[in-house]
This record gives sequence, structure tokens and C-alpha cells, in this order.
Amino acid sequence: MRVTVIEAFSGDPQLFSIQASGVSGVGRWRGMVLPSPGTARNVELAVPGEIDWREVRVDERPGGRPDVPDDGLLLQGVVEDCDQESVLTLRVAEGIVLIDTTGEPPLGVVGRHVTILARDVELFPTDL
Repeated sequence: MRVTVIEAFSGDPQLFSIQASGVSGVGRWRGMVLPSPGTARNVELAVPGEIDWREVRVDERPGGRPDVPDDGLLLQGVVEDCDQESVLTLRVAEGIVLIDTTGEPPLGVVGRHVTILARDVELFPTDL
């Protein structure tokens, strides 16, 4: 997934504010070379832990721009699948993000637009 690095924050690991179609917020950079603000990078997003389905908002009218959180990454996309192991496959723009879930998904959620707030997301650069 191609994202634009907006801002860098100090710390170890270093946090970066990123933005792309369907993605906005903060993640932990896991590459050896730190990106500069304003640059575009290809990354794979890793969402640690599990997200409860009660925290997933099914968007009746997709396209809105909710407030960007200070402590997480906002993901907006289309549910491609939710398998028997409770792994949600979310299409975000041109990328795919896999998310472990708990609880019961809503009936008919596949193919629907959703918004998810994920915390402690890791950003792994793929354009070495």
C-alpha cells in the first residue's frame, strides 16, 4: 500500500503520521531507514492483537472523513472476507489488510464499507 508520511514523532520505535486513501493516523515504523516527512512509501500494515466486531463501524454511506485519532490508525475499506478463524480481509484502496477479530461479524458484512480504529499498527516498508 502506498502511503504518504506526514510527520515523524520521536521515540523507539519511531512513530509516524501517515495518510493514503482509506488510511490516516499514526503507526510504528519497522524499517531500517526512516522516511522523511512528505515522502511516499510502500508499506505493509500489521494490526497487532484482535479487534472486536463491536468496534467495527459499518458505513451506511461510505465516503465520509471521520476525525483522525492521535493514538491509532483509521482504516476505511470494504470487507472482502471474514473466514472461520475470524480473520477479516479488508480492502483499503489498492491494498489488503488482514485483521484478527473477536465476536460475531454482522450478517451480510462481506462487501460492505467499514471503518476501524486500530492501535499500535506497525508499518513495514516494502520498497527497499
